[in-house]
Amino acid sequence: MPVRWNGYDMTEIDILHKNLQMNFMWSDYYINNGNMPMFNQCQTDINNIRLAIKSLKEKQQLRNNKNKQFNKNKNN
Repeated sequence: MPVRWNGYDMTEIDILHKNLQMNFMWSDYYINNGNMPMFNQCQTDINNIRLAIKSLKEKQQLRNNKNKQFNKNKNN
């Protein structure tokens, strides 16, 4: 389901990708400035965002498969 974010229509996955980009940027900043606790937090966030994206993609795939099966049964 698209949502409004900074004037653009974006899906949840689009927003998670934006958050992922920001976390990569901040992790580079923190590692270059020697702030290991914040770098580690960014790495944790990155892993959590990746898991969330994977989960949403799997849900989408299941929904698509269910719709295909429904349409196939409807046409028979």
